[in-house]
Amino acid sequence: MSRILRYYLRHTKNYLRQTLSIKFPEFLSAWRNGLDVPTYLTFSPGLAKIKGLQAFVKKAVLLLPPCTWFAERFLKQNASYISGILIWGAKENLERPSLKAHLSGPLTFLANFKLYLTRLISYQASARAIFLAQKYHLPLL
Repeated sequence: MSRILRYYLRHTKNYLRQTLSIKFPEFLSAWRNGLDVPTYLTFSPGLAKIKGLQAFVKKAVLLLPPCTWFAERFLKQNASYISGILIWGAKENLERPSLKAHLSGPLTFLANFKLYLTRLISYQASARAIFLAQKYHLPLL
């Protein structure tokens, strides 16, 4: 196996490990104790990691786990403190990403597979956020 291929495999494995093993200690604390300050919710781990985001929106930001059932229960329990839902960018033309267009070579495939996974996670987070914002009549920022 070539050095470049090993690098891409290791990099992709580390990316998957970081993306799929996100811990939600703040959410678990909020689930157990409830919210006591106005809060924006988000499904996007990348958005929740932005330093200074809470100062920018002037409210607390809470990362929800990627499960709509938990989010709906949490919304029902803490409806009075939830100010809205945060998502990345404009989402007028939300389409599920496709991997078929990226099958050109083994190294290019691995690089594009990482990009595909990133887009898929972003798509799923955005779709959940839009669904819950419409269902519970929350502002979508």
